[in-house]
Amino acid sequence: MAWKMGTHLKHVYKGHEQPVHLLLPFGPHLISVDEGSCLKVWDIEAADLYTDINFEPESFQVTAIMHPATYVNKILVGSRQGQMQLWNLQSRKYGLRFGSCRFWLISVISGKSILLLAGARQSQLSRRLLPWM
Repeated sequence: MAWKMGTHLKHVYKGHEQPVHLLLPFGPHLISVDEGSCLKVWDIEAADLYTDINFEPESFQVTAIMHPATYVNKILVGSRQGQMQLWNLQSRKYGLRFGSCRFWLISVISGKSILLLAGARQSQLSRRLLPWM
């Protein structure tokens, strides 16, 4: 759902079959990912589906998404399996696939010259920041 001025319901985005657990505003789009690792890109104003990408949760369960600041039309998708993929949303193709780290990726953020990953093993409650260059 999109709200205007915090009180008026402006849009409702329908289409996920499972509960949504990740959201990312992305220019004129809203990216949502459900618990079944279905990523949907919505046109915010029209409330229409722009594109979608389905991941296989057994091999790539989506747990983190972010937009690297200088990458046009691209998002970085992290997984429970510790892998990352860089996707071009305009062409619906992935450009890079990064190898696996030993952690379940929880969050990915970018700085000026470094990419930071927050990860945890399934049995850990604490999180660690890992530099990824």
